[in-house]
Amino acid sequence: MTPTVYNLLLAVLAPLAVPLLALRALAKGQSPETLLEKFGRLPAPFHQTRPGAVWLHAVSVGEAQSAAPLLGELRRAFPEQKIFLSVSTPTGRAVAEEKLAALVDGVFSTPYDFAWAVRAALRALRPGLLIVLETEIWPNLYRETRRAGAGLLLANARMSDRSAPKYARRRGFFGAVLRLCDAVLVQSPEDEERFVAAGADPESVSVAGNLKYDFDAAASPPAAEIRSFAEAASQVVLAGSTREDEEGPVARAFLAAADEQSLLIVAPRHPHRFGEAAEALEEAGLTVFRRSELSMDSVPSLGGPTALLVDTLGELSGLYPLADLVFVGGSLNGWGGHNVLEPALCGKPIVVGPDMQNFREIADTLLAAGGLVQTPDAESLPGAFRRLLEDPVLATQQGQDALCAAEAQRGAARRIADRALVAWNEAAPREPISGFRRVALSRLALLWRLGDRLNQSFTQPRFVDRPVVSVGNLSVGGTGKTPVVLWLCERLERTGRLPAVLTRGYRRRSREPWVVASPGEPASATELGDEAALLHRRLEACGSMTPVGVGGDRAAAAAAVMRKHPETEVFVLDDGFQHYRLARRFDLVLIDVTHPPDADALLPVGRLRQTPDALAAADAVLLTRTKKSFGYESLIRRLGIREPTFRSRMRPTELVSGDARDFGESSELSELRAKAVYAFAGVGSPGAFFSQLESLGAVPAGRRAFPDHYRYSAEDWWRLAADARACRADLLVTTEKDLSNLEAALPAAERSGAPPLRLLRIELEVDEEDALLALIEGEIDS
Repeated sequence: MTPTVYNLLLAVLAPLAVPLLALRALAKGQSPETLLEKFGRLPAPFHQTRPGAVWLHAVSVGEAQSAAPLLGELRRAFPEQKIFLSVSTPTGRAVAEEKLAALVDGVFSTPYDFAWAVRAALRALRPGLLIVLETEIWPNLYRETRRAGAGLLLANARMSDRSAPKYARRRGFFGAVLRLCDAVLVQSPEDEERFVAAGADPESVSVAGNLKYDFDAAASPPAAEIRSFAEAASQVVLAGSTREDEEGPVARAFLAAADEQSLLIVAPRHPHRFGEAAEALEEAGLTVFRRSELSMDSVPSLGGPTALLVDTLGELSGLYPLADLVFVGGSLNGWGGHNVLEPALCGKPIVVGPDMQNFREIADTLLAAGGLVQTPDAESLPGAFRRLLEDPVLATQQGQDALCAAEAQRGAARRIADRALVAWNEAAPREPISGFRRVALSRLALLWRLGDRLNQSFTQPRFVDRPVVSVGNLSVGGTGKTPVVLWLCERLERTGRLPAVLTRGYRRRSREPWVVASPGEPASATELGDEAALLHRRLEACGSMTPVGVGGDRAAAAAAVMRKHPETEVFVLDDGFQHYRLARRFDLVLIDVTHPPDADALLPVGRLRQTPDALAAADAVLLTRTKKSFGYESLIRRLGIREPTFRSRMRPTELVSGDARDFGESSELSELRAKAVYAFAGVGSPGAFFSQLESLGAVPAGRRAFPDHYRYSAEDWWRLAADARACRADLLVTTEKDLSNLEAALPAAERSGAPPLRLLRIELEVDEEDALLALIEGEIDS
């Protein structure tokens, strides 16, 4: 089954499944509010106005409790971000709200894996990162998280002996989901092999350890009444996480090994078995007291074989320090065992039955260290209990061996939090595309894809008498092509080559089929188009001799440039990756890491002109708007990029006045610091521009985004001026392209009534630029 088939099945079953799920949840006593959460409708406190929250998903009681050390580390790594915890079961939620409330900003019920439900939760939380614990592989949760631009980690991941073959057999389905993760952080080398066998990308899977090793017994001390009851006993045997048919054998072993003043504490794994466990203990001959009936005012005395039944939730981990001997359940009846780390980290001697396959790696570690006793069957329990209870030295040594072995494995929480910080920093959270838009426009997107394929297949590229280097992308605008073209022309000139730029001249008003703007010649946005005019002006400003050829037919524009500038040695083709009519020597494709293509969709659903598989035709990939200290390996892996990949970012250099009295004069970036700024932009990615201003210390007073290549009118200026005054802005700031378009509509001498106007000038910074230039020059000279 493929993810597409999975969603089709959900769509077919939804009319029946949704009412049944709702009735089932209400029948189990869940509130209507909790039910709404399961369909993605989160309460108002969970709705975030800014992206970046961290969402941690656990399943039930065990996962919620093991999340405690991780939540502490996440608080260290993300001190300024909201952290939310979701759980799937009512018992897990109850424990999380009681034990973890101080570590999180909210606990909610995990939405069902309907795409629309997950999407609604994502719109409310606006997470920068989702961390999923253990082996919760939900296709829509993963896919919609990725489409929302959030980072995605599967952490503390494991596969049992029983489940691993099932995942391996269905690797076609699970592999497609697992490959959406930035990283799969597993508990052991054996789990690493199993996740790779299930289809996860081997490069994304690594061993981070088991969170349960980071258990802190001091974090959940026992209740005073239980402590008082236990301290009155000569010896305490604790049986934790017991399952069906285990209380009886444990009780008989306890009676055979303990004295009259000993206490057996039994904590069944599931609440529905509390009555059944009490009956088994009484049938064995024990006097049974229930934890729910215990209080400091009514602590019973020990007058014979006694058992305390823990019929509450979330208290087991705090009881281990009281025990002289611990039995861990699920190990006598073929279930596969339960967590033995918590008693080990309390330095207690531990006994288990023969079935520990669910915790094989942990059990083997403790067995090898001498910190665990494993019996072959239930009949061997009395002997194991007796040896440890009658020999305190032996019991103490085994407990210390268990503690040392467990302590050596600690640190998973820190390792997961460190990797989470990388994924969060490399994420680009945004509003996910609605399901209605995807469905309504899907056929048009298919037509767009078909048209691109036909255009590519049947267009015969024309060759010009000079090598052509293309700078392009996969999406419509916003990746930073213009700064890259400027950077490349400047670097080529430094090596003694004479470049010329070829560009379409989007939205130019000239009727000439092509125009050549030479150095030193005046050129306006009306004649060339805004980006071409900006290129010409910036090239002139840095003393470049690069001409700009403008026209829809780039081959004809190249011929016109050659007639006027026969000294041209290389053409730089602006926005040329989809211009199949002109043959290129080198294709440099830009990817904006703040809006990666794997989180987008084809036009008109999203902004993509081509899907990421088109990157196979690139000669090199340049990641733009990167953060300097991050490698973006997970993005490169997800997109399947095999071509040489480089990283870049826009570096602000100065502010330039747009006012008549000092037009063109520059000032320091420090002018923005602590100033109330009204910003406006009509570029492909206005959000990146607004964020850049804030990073420079500007205080946002107001902002307005216009469509890319927007043609301003005089009315637009007066409206912007009025808005800036109303916001009491100190400065009005825009981009260089926008100022050029504004000048075409209303020259500086005619503008008034606004705070001082500044443009933010930026330049490109490329990591390993020498290597990229050497690659390009090698192709030019070939």
